[in-house]
Amino acid sequence: MIQYNLLSVAKRFTAYESLGALFRNTKAETIQLTVTEKIWQIIIGIFASLAELLEIDTELLMEKLISDNEQLEKLINYKNLLQAG
Repeated sequence: MIQYNLLSVAKRFTAYESLGALFRNTKAETIQLTVTEKIWQIIIGIFASLAELLEIDTELLMEKLISDNEQLEKLINYKNLLQAG
């Protein structure tokens, strides 16, 4: 019985992973996602302001810009994936 107790205590201290280590990665991902969402809000706000100045529909402006730029289209698709997840 004493041997079991000693081995269990030894295992507890050697195989220990703190909750802090577990949540550090989650916190970093959450912060990154929040920053990404804020950037997208700013971009959408810029598009809305630009569309208002040009007196055209915001969605029409975005569609025209996306259709001319494959890289921007990839970013928009990435945004949709983030919203779906």
